[in-house]
Amino acid sequence: MRSAALPGLLAAASLIACVPSVPEGIDWKALSAPRSYQLGGGDKVRIEVVGRVDMTRELVVRPDGALTFPLVGDIDASGLLPDDVAKDLERRLERYIKTPKVSVTVLEVLSYTLYVVGEVKAPGEKRSREPLTVLQTLALSGGFSAFAQRNRLVIIRPGADGVADVQIPFIYDRVVSGEAPQMNIYLRSGDTLVIP
Repeated sequence: MRSAALPGLLAAASLIACVPSVPEGIDWKALSAPRSYQLGGGDKVRIEVVGRVDMTRELVVRPDGALTFPLVGDIDASGLLPDDVAKDLERRLERYIKTPKVSVTVLEVLSYTLYVVGEVKAPGEKRSREPLTVLQTLALSGGFSAFAQRNRLVIIRPGADGVADVQIPFIYDRVVSGEAPQMNIYLRSGDTLVIP
């Protein structure tokens, strides 16, 4: 009985040995922290000008990233914080209104987009109304295909201001075993999850 179990134990041990170890020196909390919300195409916003109810508008950011507002016409919104759009509107409205105060509120998020490529059952663009973790994104992608190297996943995150993309490792077995739950970070809009 002992000799029959030994090959199975050796096989399990060799599989565990093949799982990469969790890289050290990575600030997983910082990688998972959401950045301030930037508007994107499809997002619905409410714009209010204090004291001017007639100028209150609910608008959708167009695919080209712009909004159209009375008196000022088109303004760029994509990639900007709601407060930045409000300040831009205040500056433009000064020609028509004395000391305008503008607020921009996000009503509906439709621009949160992730990309999944490689060995999953349903790769492609994934949209959500709220941030997703790596495991949630894998679930939305139908799980791994038969050929997936599930311990060699990489998250490619676009660098800010033209800086090179950041590559973040994800070791599936270490996460689901509970050894490295910190690797199950929240993905940011624009991230690409690569499953070799």
